Amino acid sequence: MQAQIVYELRRFGYLVHHTRPAQNARGRWSTPIQGVPGFPDLICARGGRVLYLELKTTRGRLTADQERWRDTLRAAGQDWRLVRPADLQALYEELIP
Repeated sequence: MQAQIVYELRRFGYLVHHTRPAQNARGRWSTPIQGVPGFPDLICARGGRVLYLELKTTRGRLTADQERWRDTLRAAGQDWRLVRPADLQALYEELIP
C-alpha cells in the first residue's frame, strides 16, 4: 500500500518522504531515528500543502507514540491522516487533480 501511495503522489508532483528500516550490525531490522518514536510514515508536500500520513492495515492500531504525534500535529493545525486500504480511493480523489 505504501509503495502505491508514494508512486501515485509522486506522479502528480508531491514531494514524499519516508524513513525506511535498515538492518543493523546485529542483524536486527529497525528504523534509525533521533527523536520521539511514532512519527508518521509519510510526509507529503505540494503547492503550499503538507500532509502527514500514518498507514495501517485494516485492523492495525495506533501506538501511544503515534497518537501523541497525531494529537500534537493536529493541535498545531497540521493535516494528519490515518490511511487504511479502504481509504485509498477517497485519498486519491482529494489529493490528485
